[in-house]
Amino acid sequence: MEAIGRTEETLRTRWYQIVRLSKIVNKSITDVTEDDLIFYLAGMGTEGRCGVRSCVKVFYQWGMRRGLARCNPADSCRTRCATPWNPPHAPT
Repeated sequence: MEAIGRTEETLRTRWYQIVRLSKIVNKSITDVTEDDLIFYLAGMGTEGRCGVRSCVKVFYQWGMRRGLARCNPADSCRTRCATPWNPPHAPT
């Protein structure tokens, strides 16, 4: 991931998120399902859900391209992410 501009800290964080998901649902990474991911995300706030779902989605996309995963549990798992705040225009 360094080749695409990810720092060591980002790599550690993403790996921690994947390993934690696996441990919480008590399944190997290759056996995690959409239902497992939904269960895991249910206990998080909006920002955490969005970050973890994004991490899981990218991880499984990578795994599927390399034949390491059969499906991506994040494909059908939608989360409501916070939208960026746009302040109202000041009167002129």
